[in-house]
Amino acid sequence: MAPSTETTSRRHTARLVMAFAGVLLLAIAIWTARDIVRDALTAMARADPAWIAGALALQVIVYGALGALLVRLQEPDGDLGWLTCSGVALVVFGLGGIMPISPAEGMTAATVELNRRGMPATRAAGMLVLSEWVRFLALATLFAIDRVVAVLNGRSLNLGVGPVVFSSLIIIAMTVGAAAFVRSPRAAVTIAGMANRLPHRRRGRDEVRERSREVHETVVRLLGSRANRLAVMSWASIGWIADAVSLALCVKAMGDELGIDAVLLAYVIAAAVALVPFLPGGLGAVEVAVPTVMHRFGVPLDTALAATLAWRGLSLIAPAVGGSVALLALRHQSLTPPTGTTSTGTTSGVLGANQPDHEGDKDDGAADERRDRHE
Repeated sequence: MAPSTETTSRRHTARLVMAFAGVLLLAIAIWTARDIVRDALTAMARADPAWIAGALALQVIVYGALGALLVRLQEPDGDLGWLTCSGVALVVFGLGGIMPISPAEGMTAATVELNRRGMPATRAAGMLVLSEWVRFLALATLFAIDRVVAVLNGRSLNLGVGPVVFSSLIIIAMTVGAAAFVRSPRAAVTIAGMANRLPHRRRGRDEVRERSREVHETVVRLLGSRANRLAVMSWASIGWIADAVSLALCVKAMGDELGIDAVLLAYVIAAAVALVPFLPGGLGAVEVAVPTVMHRFGVPLDTALAATLAWRGLSLIAPAVGGSVALLALRHQSLTPPTGTTSTGTTSGVLGANQPDHEGDKDDGAADERRDRHE
């Protein structure tokens, strides 16, 4: 059942209130730490432009890798090129990254553009949601690697054995669950049944089973062969690593250095904090969390804040501008929409088959026409 107009309006108001609260808290934090902010701005003015240019080049690599990831997630009959997919990645993860419900708004806009290029809306939205799922799994894997590197280097945050073991078990559970989901339809049904027990997610058992089978079939079809799955995971990891190295270069530009384990930890925390609802790209929360982690590893607080602000300008603001340009370019590209496809699409019901099969309708129409000519 679609939400009522009153419910939708209430949710929209709640998002605006939360976004306003986030901006207000950021303003209070800036005012409270105004001396550190002033020193950070001074440090940014003295930043080495060569390192900043290198960090910007890595951001180009990030979205090139995301474009290659989307190319790999096309079904075998997909014909979208790398350049188009890179533009779509900018729309989804760049422009969509600064939206309150990141990156759903970017996915909606990109789904429409992919549909104009002949890809059914359900398949397009499914491909984009799956790309986000793969990226999250790759990030969790990088976090596990980061913890191993930190232990080997003897540079932990002295959090104790319990939190480290707990986080490691969560990562292992996610990895095993994702692998089982891809391999086995029965595992997909089990995972869907567990998710159905969450509050506000109650559905009938038969509906859950049917839905989970549809999702599983779609995921398996999009991921393709084992070699393709490895390539997908590799491109997702390359994107994360390039972004993390970009952060390290921003620290270098401010005249300091940070070990790779500390960079990865700060980066993973930034990526997690950026998922906070109603804060576009984690605005404000990331700027507090990342300098705190860097400072814990010995970087002066003003330098850490300067590096974070420079990195956020390159990884959040610049891709958002690039995503806006890419969306305009995609919209103004002259195309002939294939018959039998819908021109709209959203991320609701993304991986399911609850929408009309326009390609099947087209085939049925062609068959009827042939029969008429024969008669």
